[in-house]
Amino acid sequence: MSHLHHRVSALVDGELQGRARDRALAHADNCRMCREEIAATIALKQRLLGLPVAEPAANLFSSIGPVVPQGRLREAPLRARAVPRRLLMGVGSVSLAVLSVAYAVGAPNEPVSTLVSPPLEDYTAQFARDSSRTALADSAVSMFTPSGQTDADPHHSATATAAVGESLATDYAPNQSTQWARTSAADDPQAVALLQSAVAAPLTSAYRGTRAIWVADDGEPVTTQVEVNHAPGQGTSFHPSGLSDSSASFVEAGGAALDRFSTNSLTHLLDTFEVSVGGSTRLLGRATVVIEARREGRLAARFWVDEASGLLLRRDLYDVGRLMRSSRFTSLQVTRSAFLSHLPPEVSAPAATALPIQVSSVLQDQGWTCPQTLPGGGSLISLRRLEGVEEGVQATYTDGLVTTSVFEQRGGLDPQSANVLAQTFDRTRLGGSTVYLRSGLPTVAVWQSGQVTYTVITDAVPSAAEDVLSALPHEPVASEGNGNRLRTGLGRIWALLDPTS
Repeated sequence: MSHLHHRVSALVDGELQGRARDRALAHADNCRMCREEIAATIALKQRLLGLPVAEPAANLFSSIGPVVPQGRLREAPLRARAVPRRLLMGVGSVSLAVLSVAYAVGAPNEPVSTLVSPPLEDYTAQFARDSSRTALADSAVSMFTPSGQTDADPHHSATATAAVGESLATDYAPNQSTQWARTSAADDPQAVALLQSAVAAPLTSAYRGTRAIWVADDGEPVTTQVEVNHAPGQGTSFHPSGLSDSSASFVEAGGAALDRFSTNSLTHLLDTFEVSVGGSTRLLGRATVVIEARREGRLAARFWVDEASGLLLRRDLYDVGRLMRSSRFTSLQVTRSAFLSHLPPEVSAPAATALPIQVSSVLQDQGWTCPQTLPGGGSLISLRRLEGVEEGVQATYTDGLVTTSVFEQRGGLDPQSANVLAQTFDRTRLGGSTVYLRSGLPTVAVWQSGQVTYTVITDAVPSAAEDVLSALPHEPVASEGNGNRLRTGLGRIWALLDPTS
């Protein structure tokens, strides 16, 4: 952050909120020029008693008791008597202007004026669109959610899915996989070329078939099958096997901008992982080349690429050496062209305005959390300003392998929404926040930090998902009385202006 300049007045007026105020205070703590500017601004406001910074409550001065900067008087009594003389205009006097400034600066956050009910269905749909357009992502996996399983026919879940799950679990078990020799840590040019062909293949090849998806997070492995039908330039339809037609969905094909999106996410994968050719095998009677992606020598993913079409036939993800996610075609037909005449409903998404990722620092100064990189999530690839009743921002991250969407809304989490979440989500504590968490594919987490409500959706493996959640803010929702707020404010002003603190 550069010098505070125009933000000085906003700081002492209490107009900076949440993380923006914290960043300003942290900067001022290490910047003599900005501390002097804050002191001059406070001195000016001492003389402008007709323009108070904040209107104190009617019972403020009768309820606060003696005003003592927090934690300083007992440590250095002589200095504590001298500094307030300069700051507060005279021995034993405290001006209304300075008290008002302290009252504003001492606020933990602005009062909650908006209650937020995160639209999880819309957010999940947007995540599905984003993740399905990431390079080497499996669109069928993007459409697979635990909620889709609960709608399945009980007989289907108990028989067909269980049978498929048993066979896939055996087939996908790491010890049963063919062991291929590792190549050097540097990216293998042949592996890079094959991955590029896998990104480009859906632009020219039509296909239809069934994908089996196997997930082994916590508890017993879960398997589902999805009927997939893809037409280049038109899009892809998905229909979970055993479910009604109403469960089908459609993702429209993107234009040149989305082609670049996939290319950029492949670049992130090559920047994050070392890729090499692991060997060759046959899948569904088709010759395939197996590409391995490793990070710091540890296996993170395997890709089975069809030599004839370039299509990605199978994709396995590992977490600390353990197979956690797998998706592959169990049947496949490839043609040069196709047209989908009866389309299911298109996956909807919340209205939003795209923003250049270069404005992330500006958004962070405004109190949003959208760093350029996110531990466990990768690099920032997309920013959107969410439209609707509540002010909001969406930041999307990828390491080329998995996708994470962070949705932020101004306001506190609606207690009614929290009660609904508590019925189907696990409830846990992280930092100062109560987090409602549903692990799986995708993992969904909702919580309030300060005066912002966060919704995170990610298809990352468990350890990476944990890193993502831990890296985001988890500030307690403070509720201070007038006395504590004033003492906090005076303590902050003292710490800024005392050169020995």
